Amino acid sequence: MSSLMRFQYVIGGELRFLSHLDLVRTFERALRRAHIPVALTEGFHPKPKLSFACPLAVGITSQAEYGDVVLADGLHPQEFACRLNQVFPQGLRIVRAGTTAAKIPALMAVVNGAEYSIELVGDTIPAAVEHIKAAKELLVERTTKNGTRLVDLRPLIFALEAAEGELVLRCAVGAAGNLRPDELLHLLGTEPGDALVERTGLFIRSGDSWLDPMDGIEVTYGN
Repeated sequence: MSSLMRFQYVIGGELRFLSHLDLVRTFERALRRAHIPVALTEGFHPKPKLSFACPLAVGITSQAEYGDVVLADGLHPQEFACRLNQVFPQGLRIVRAGTTAAKIPALMAVVNGAEYSIELVGDTIPAAVEHIKAAKELLVERTTKNGTRLVDLRPLIFALEAAEGELVLRCAVGAAGNLRPDELLHLLGTEPGDALVERTGLFIRSGDSWLDPMDGIEVTYGN
């Protein structure tokens, strides 16, 4: 009987330079090598039923990425995580996993909040942060396949605090609105290469609550 395995993983080191597509391929290869009984899509070119939350921008590490995989046969979350961790490249590791037989929304459909830790240097950073927090709008240009358009970043920033060279940012992610950390760094007058950015959380925002994507899952591997 098929079941859904939801997992949290960390990504760091040189793997932070992987594109999202390359990361997906890394997972698919690891699932094969670890002999995980993954359910496949139908059609001429079946693929593992594998999906993720919000793609991580290239160059950013993370302590809290999430994925779902549909298993064709039962497998304990601890066995699932241990098998994959043995074949993953250095810098990639599953830290929590759990299963559910219930039908739940896809991660990409419900994850809409993120937290980042940003390490940078500069005496003007605190003043720039206060300017951003006080601003009524923060317009930036975004280039898409349909051309260039202005986007107001201010509604996408929920919290921004500075302390001892570190910023803690809580912002919107997902299809309804997505703040890219490099856009914030640009507003601060900092180049992305001059900052260390780590995603420390992904959440499901519901009113004033920030919910763990693992809520409702029977987590039997990890904390």
